[in-house]
Amino acid sequence: MPLDLSKYKNYPEFLQSYKMKFTQDFDAKILSNTKVLITLVGLSPLPLAMNIDVLQPKKVYFLYSDLSINEIYVIKGLIKHSEFKEFKIRINENKVEDLYEKILHISETEDAKNIVIDITGGKKLMVAGAVSAANSCNINYIYTDFKDYDKKTRLPKPNSEYLHFIKNIGNFNATLTNKSDLDSDFLDLYIIFQENNNYLNFILNDPNIILKKAVNKALLFQLSRGFNGINQLKSGKMLNELKSFADFLVKYFIPRDVLKVLNNSKKSKVRLNLNEEILDIPWELLNFSKALKKKKTFYRKALSGKLHLSLNETSKRNIKKISILVNLDGTLEGAQKEGEALKEFFNGIPGIDVSFFSGINNSMSVFKLFEILEESDIVHYAGHGFRKEGNQLKTGWKLNDDFVQGELFSDIEKPPCFIFSNSCFGGKGKTHSNKNSTCRNDLLVSGLLDAGVNCFIISPIGVPDHNNPEEIIKFYSKLLIDRIPVTQAYRETIGSSKDSYLYQFYGDLDNIKREKI
Repeated sequence: MPLDLSKYKNYPEFLQSYKMKFTQDFDAKILSNTKVLITLVGLSPLPLAMNIDVLQPKKVYFLYSDLSINEIYVIKGLIKHSEFKEFKIRINENKVEDLYEKILHISETEDAKNIVIDITGGKKLMVAGAVSAANSCNINYIYTDFKDYDKKTRLPKPNSEYLHFIKNIGNFNATLTNKSDLDSDFLDLYIIFQENNNYLNFILNDPNIILKKAVNKALLFQLSRGFNGINQLKSGKMLNELKSFADFLVKYFIPRDVLKVLNNSKKSKVRLNLNEEILDIPWELLNFSKALKKKKTFYRKALSGKLHLSLNETSKRNIKKISILVNLDGTLEGAQKEGEALKEFFNGIPGIDVSFFSGINNSMSVFKLFEILEESDIVHYAGHGFRKEGNQLKTGWKLNDDFVQGELFSDIEKPPCFIFSNSCFGGKGKTHSNKNSTCRNDLLVSGLLDAGVNCFIISPIGVPDHNNPEEIIKFYSKLLIDRIPVTQAYRETIGSSKDSYLYQFYGDLDNIKREKI
């Protein structure tokens, strides 16, 4: 009996639009080399077919259940790409371990770097198994997302679909192998905001859990805006206010089962894999809530758009050149003192070439700044970090006669492997309103991620100019003198200090090292 594909008659039109978005997407450079595609077959064949046509793999593994086997034939009836070898593997959709083991078996016969998993289809348990297997085997994965949602049909609006790529964060046990870091395991927590239906998706891989929580976008906006103003409080009220924000975060945004996993886990390091819509949310405030029984150190990873591609792409670099950029507009006495203290400290470390730049009696151009960034392994900046244009807040670095906003950083050809930006509001990731949130390319965090800076420390709020640099110097001492991983150095100093709420750490791999002199 021939297949009835009449309800998919607009497939060629949808595919053309989908392909156009793909070719314009930064991710296309990586995904176009896909040789093996593992497809979780659910009951919605259209996006799965489009992904095969876009990626044009040489092999396709269809992982199906008893309920979804017929959808394979629909997919094959729709797709234009036919030059691939096909494998069909039955799975038990109610057992995470079954799909997990079968993907592991595929990875043993195929080169993992050539594999991409399409997690668009299938039940939540299937997705959990696929994500867990991807983490174990260091395999990237994709899913079809959409921008517009039809509330009547409860389906994506036609031509609003786009391909969303998640670069796998890798096997931490294999990556963080420095023996001095005995607690080198991370607890992986994915938090993905679906703006079209106001859901937060939480994915944990130890154990395998996928949860959804409906959120009020107005509350999301209030949390972000309120935390941005916390630096205006007197120090005596700060702790109580942080606890208040933390309780608000737990009550309205964190599922209880997520807290249960965090409390039961012996791992002290938590990787927050976030899409760019929620970079603005101060997830690290969990440490100030009574609901979290033991403090964790949080490390951020941006997942969506261009941002997730920028970390972990460079090879290990030995630290030889450090540049200190402080008080570049000549107005911050505290930043000047911080820079001078760091200069004295760095000059005492053998084998390190130190450059010091201040705005007092000097003026730095944008061109000179880029030259410094491209020739340095580490850059420490202390100075003004924002300016207002009308109602918009632009973040970046303030020079004497200019302002370098976030989007300019993305043009750096050879970025430092580590940047510490001790400046106000650099960690702001999105502009939220009660109705929507808009992606901004003039923000510092976007620029540093897009430039490919492996690791950086940044502040999401205002940083007082009288801030004590003692913990910052301890951090650099751990990293450069004790030669421990950057993640451990952060955890043992800034990440566990009373001022930890001031900073966010992006990146996690030990790509920063010092060889013995």
